[in-house]
Amino acid sequence: MTRAHVRVTEILKETSDVQLLQTSAGAGEAILYKALFRPAQVGEELTVNTAAKTLGLGTGGVDFVTSTSGESPTPVDGHILKWRYTPNQHAVEAVEAQESAYHSQFRDSFSLYGAPVLLAELHSMVPIIHTAAREFIEDGLIAFIFDDQASLSLSFSRHLQHLKKQPNVKTVTIGQATGGDFEAVTLVSALQFAKEILGARLLVISVGPGVVGTGTTYGFSGMVSASWANTVGALQGRPVWVPRLSFLEQRSRHFGLSHHTITPLFSFTYALSLLPLPKLSFEERHLLDQQLTYASRGALNRHGVVYMSDGRGEEFLLNVLSHLKTDVQTMGRSVSLDRAFLIGVTEATRFCLRGLS
Repeated sequence: MTRAHVRVTEILKETSDVQLLQTSAGAGEAILYKALFRPAQVGEELTVNTAAKTLGLGTGGVDFVTSTSGESPTPVDGHILKWRYTPNQHAVEAVEAQESAYHSQFRDSFSLYGAPVLLAELHSMVPIIHTAAREFIEDGLIAFIFDDQASLSLSFSRHLQHLKKQPNVKTVTIGQATGGDFEAVTLVSALQFAKEILGARLLVISVGPGVVGTGTTYGFSGMVSASWANTVGALQGRPVWVPRLSFLEQRSRHFGLSHHTITPLFSFTYALSLLPLPKLSFEERHLLDQQLTYASRGALNRHGVVYMSDGRGEEFLLNVLSHLKTDVQTMGRSVSLDRAFLIGVTEATRFCLRGLS
């Protein structure tokens, strides 16, 4: 672990969950998570982790506070530890835990009864899904469930800072992830809570910012999508995959339909899933047809691939873009430059919600 001792020179931004601090050394900016430390003051000396900046990671332009001179925050009443057996382990009140007011409602088995669940591999898909969904269910609750395959603290996400201010949006963090409106231990419990207790009309499973890729067949965070789909299928739900599309990508493994969609879906997913795809040009569809034909050989299930063909995709995309309140980037570029990526997300959302509007 690479560390630096710094002094706080300015508090640049503060929310209920985090402080963004200007510091005298390291990256020059540092994030302080209030779940772990009391807020810092100008002039205070801190220790920060500088590993992300040292490695030049895409989401790592800041340092992270690892110790302060102040007292620890007041502990919560929960007994479930997250970030377990690390120096930053801390207790949360999980919705299914014994001390939770909701505990008794988890004693019975649960079914999704055919409800669709959107699976979104990338955090950059989340604000687009939210904006697209609002076109269909203006007043209905949208529940976003965040797994722990990327940022463990959802407080790091500027998209979530925006979404938490929106009416009728609730977030649940599972596994070792923290910082949602609610905490849960497992994906199954989170889905049960979101569907039966919160009464969500749309369920979305995703991750925080900072996914990992290694340029190998199986070494990437998106492999967890298969586990999500199999869990949704086991609960009698319908997994609906948000495709990762791009015809601007220079990397062959992500050109057309990314192998981050193809590999977990066709090689590791047993549950019957749906993959909605937007209306494309002849050349683009021809490429995707070739990719899907090859991927389907030896697939664990005959998943449903659906091309949206009602002609409303472009109009819907433009409407979503006009209402998108935040700049969204993926793989270091603005999604506004990548039509295929955008329309892949908006059309998957529209497909999932057509029957709910």
